[in-house]
Amino acid sequence: MQVKIKALLSSIQDAYMNPTDLIGLTVLMERTSGRPEILIGLIDGPVSKENC
Repeated sequence: MQVKIKALLSSIQDAYMNPTDLIGLTVLMERTSGRPEILIGLIDGPVSKENC
């Protein structure tokens, strides 16, 4: 029974792709934890030039 549950969970995990996998961040996050003094900004979506 446990083997079937593990196989089911594995197939569910394979079907779900983490958003960080889509843009290649997972590999980077596995290599380093980063430096807290470095800040980034992320723009998600279009930016209107009229707001500048």
